[in-house]
Amino acid sequence: MVTEPEIAGTLQAETNPGRAAEKLAALANERGGPDNITVVIARAEKDSNGWFLWLRRGARKNPDSNGNVGGN
Repeated sequence: MVTEPEIAGTLQAETNPGRAAEKLAALANERGGPDNITVVIARAEKDSNGWFLWLRRGARKNPDSNGNVGGN
């Protein structure tokens, strides 16, 4: 319903992620979106500590089990 160039243009023009998501969903609806419309926007920023810092602290004690991510 919405082309990649349109998505990129919307994200460049609208710096607020919530408003960008609303605009993209509205555009898809205007074009006759046949089903539920989902928009996910994520912003990646450089983190001086590294995003996976919690993983390096040894949070995952037992690699063979599903535990709480990032918990001690």
